[in-house]
Amino acid sequence: MRLISTGIACGLLAISAVCSAKSYELNMSTALTSNSPVVHALHQFQKHIAQDTNGQLTVHIFPSGQLGSTEDVMGQAKNGANVAVLVDPGRLADYEKPLGVLSMPYIVNNYKDFGKIARSSLFKGWSNELAKKSGFKLLGFNWYQGARQLFTQKPVRKPSDLQGVRMRTIATPIWIKTIRAMGAKPAPMPWTSVYSALQIGSIDAAEAQMTAAYGQHLQDVTKYVTLTHHILLISGFVTSDSWFQSLPKNLQRTLIDDLRQAGNAASKGIAAADKEDRKKMEADGVKILKVNVAPFRKRTEKVYSELGYVKDRKKIRQILRGQGS
Repeated sequence: MRLISTGIACGLLAISAVCSAKSYELNMSTALTSNSPVVHALHQFQKHIAQDTNGQLTVHIFPSGQLGSTEDVMGQAKNGANVAVLVDPGRLADYEKPLGVLSMPYIVNNYKDFGKIARSSLFKGWSNELAKKSGFKLLGFNWYQGARQLFTQKPVRKPSDLQGVRMRTIATPIWIKTIRAMGAKPAPMPWTSVYSALQIGSIDAAEAQMTAAYGQHLQDVTKYVTLTHHILLISGFVTSDSWFQSLPKNLQRTLIDDLRQAGNAASKGIAAADKEDRKKMEADGVKILKVNVAPFRKRTEKVYSELGYVKDRKKIRQILRGQGS
């Protein structure tokens, strides 16, 4: 934690004293590029938090993995650094397994369902356990990044078309098993390495959300996009729990409230940008394939039992039906 002590003159009638106020800084990291709606929302958040805390909390934004990979920055946060990083539930499952269910294939039909889940006592319990077990403070989990699609060199219309295809995915068991179940060979690597890997042919394909793919110019190194919607990517910011607890309570509340509002704005921006970026990709010559997702859904069903998420999925479905809390 970096603290800056500033002296301010405090006067009362003819009596004056010297008071001190502590200032705080938070470095926020994401692998997404600067043209992402997520990063745009972060810059707005940066302005709001400065205003709402009267400059007591200063936020710095680092897109494109400038502070390191997501895993690197998570390690910094775990060690108590004043950093926060945008992370998916699959990565957090290594520390609090139930959270991983939110990254499972076809867990929800609409990204707005995640809002119901995040407000539930079930999710709050998972968040509390995450802090106890790992030292991570979950600041908010309402940052929707889009539906994951397949970006390939050859047309993919059914799972069998993925046989032998080396596909980049996130380096966690959930993502790796999902891509393998769909029929491809998972090739985990950092997002910032995907373009060059496709360019030189060390991988054949990638799975990603439309806005991130367009921002990374995957339309220049792939020919087809298959709309499988296999995972709706929800994410949130995690920081050091010890750093967060060092903040005054009013700053804790303001940080969480302002970040939640920014997440809502970013999610709406992503939903709108997804449609626009799809059109831009088509204009650049990429062929968009709409397919029957039922075979892909059927192939990934086994991932729930393989990773032990059958019971957690049942709890999620109860919440979405209004039968759980």
